[in-house]
Amino acid sequence: MGFWQEHSGSSFPSIFDASVNRLGISQLKLVEKYLMQCPICIASPGLVSSAFDKEVIAGTSSIRTDGVWAWHDTLSFYVKEHSLALPIDFLGHISERKYVPLEEAELNVDELNFSW
Repeated sequence: MGFWQEHSGSSFPSIFDASVNRLGISQLKLVEKYLMQCPICIASPGLVSSAFDKEVIAGTSSIRTDGVWAWHDTLSFYVKEHSLALPIDFLGHISERKYVPLEEAELNVDELNFSW
């Protein structure tokens, strides 16, 4: 989720084809916070420019996770700044978690199994 060909290669969809979200402001803020506060499972120090404006930093090349889902560190930026939609299953998942992000101490990287 949140992997775009503009940052991750041609095997991913283009961010310019992404849907716009229909979240209310209060839910949007909870989602943004969740995306930003879940731990990094793959760290990369490189900065990533926005696909929409190369002068703006969207995040890093790191990958974040809540133990079930994984996403590019830039996803919260795109959700906030460009209203990109997220999968309904993911929104249901974080709602069930009451928008409480996974703590780094809870993360067991040996158990992660993501189908990229």
